[in-house]
Amino acid sequence: MNGKQRILAALAMTRPDRTPVFPIAHYYTAGLKGMPVSVFATGGEKMASALLAGYERFGWDGINPGCDVAVEAEAMGSQLEYPEQAPPHLIRPALELPESAPFLRKPHPLKDGRMPVVVRATQLCVREAGKEAFIGPFTMGPFNCASQVRGVENLLTDVLDRPGFVGELLDFCTEVLLDYGKALIDAGADGVFLGEALCSPGMISPKYYRDTVAPRQKRLIGDLKKYGAGFVLLHICGNVKRILPDMLETGADILDLDWQMDMGESKQAADGKAALRGNLDPSATLLSGTPELVYERSVEVIRAAGSGGGLILGSGCDVAPGTPEANLDAMLAAARAAIPA
Repeated sequence: MNGKQRILAALAMTRPDRTPVFPIAHYYTAGLKGMPVSVFATGGEKMASALLAGYERFGWDGINPGCDVAVEAEAMGSQLEYPEQAPPHLIRPALELPESAPFLRKPHPLKDGRMPVVVRATQLCVREAGKEAFIGPFTMGPFNCASQVRGVENLLTDVLDRPGFVGELLDFCTEVLLDYGKALIDAGADGVFLGEALCSPGMISPKYYRDTVAPRQKRLIGDLKKYGAGFVLLHICGNVKRILPDMLETGADILDLDWQMDMGESKQAADGKAALRGNLDPSATLLSGTPELVYERSVEVIRAAGSGGGLILGSGCDVAPGTPEANLDAMLAAARAAIPA
């Protein structure tokens, strides 16, 4: 099997020749090319060359075009800072005042901000590796997108003080993300990956997620699939045990789980409704651990959740710059050796 076939088999809940390996590794790959992250983040050709270098170096089964959490918000008017060796981050939100919401402009994914950068990187990765590898670019989900348009602290305050405004903003962001997702599908992506870190129970209540955010995610995921997305992944950071049933109800095909989650319990809870990707600790295990530790943890994940397919071995969150290459090699070594019962 090649990487794409391996991932598709896992998503179909059948057993591939080995567990697919697909960590969240986008701006990490810039270092493999001696490229500043700021360069990776701003050029589609540069981004694709680094992503393809990572794919070729480590033998991953998929490629994750994308870079940071503010791509969509920047195209909507938010201002970012571009550190040389870290992903771009928000310094001034587009909506400093809620009263400015009617003046928000819906961006064009092929013209505005860095949306075209990720679309172009996706096109190039599809062209160079799309027959062999699963191409899954990242966008934000509605709540994460809103946080970068309004500012994280402002949005969390608005949840309490201006719930109607937040609902309208989430609806607007959902429309923006659908347009962006369609452009990525047109570029040849096998699936669209939604990042929703702020939906963690550590940030918002499970009830608010269930009642307010999850319905928007469900609508977005459904519309992306209607348009032609083969698969949609949903990533929420942290311990999501309390909202795992709600995540399953969004229609996501893959739940991307952080290191705090028990993969065996999660596999049982998912009950075939969605595949799982995860969930090595990107800090204590991948960045700071040894190859032996990475191998051991990878085997534990595979044996806990790999039986019968439905598992993609990955990192719980972004692979950090400076992660030893030997540690990433150990993931694939474990996948080749560990055959679940």
